[in-house]
Amino acid sequence: FKSRNRGENRSKWCHVGLWKYSTHPNFLGEGMFWVGTYLGGIGCCCCRRRSKSMNRRSIMPWMICTVGLLFITFVIRGAVESLSVKQLRNYGQDGEFLEFKKTHGFFGPFRIPKHLAVLSF
Repeated sequence: FKSRNRGENRSKWCHVGLWKYSTHPNFLGEGMFWVGTYLGGIGCCCCRRRSKSMNRRSIMPWMICTVGLLFITFVIRGAVESLSVKQLRNYGQDGEFLEFKKTHGFFGPFRIPKHLAVLSF
């Protein structure tokens, strides 16, 4: 925190630590948490006892979990897009930042082509 509070570093782009690998490591961590929660929830849905009306009851928890994951994905995506615009406005003159944005995405030092990623960040 000492270097961040110095006047000379206050307006510089941070590209050390986790920020060396991802444009928004905090949102990446949150996304990983929610995907893990989703997978755990789906695991619980699979372990329910089978009943006579299994077909109708077993689909509902899956649907609720999936809708929840999609919702949180769109919330995180909106936050990432908003923060990316702010970063571009603040650091758009820095050539090193622009090169980093070309080679790194939300998921790290590789980019998913837009035509392959339905929910790409």
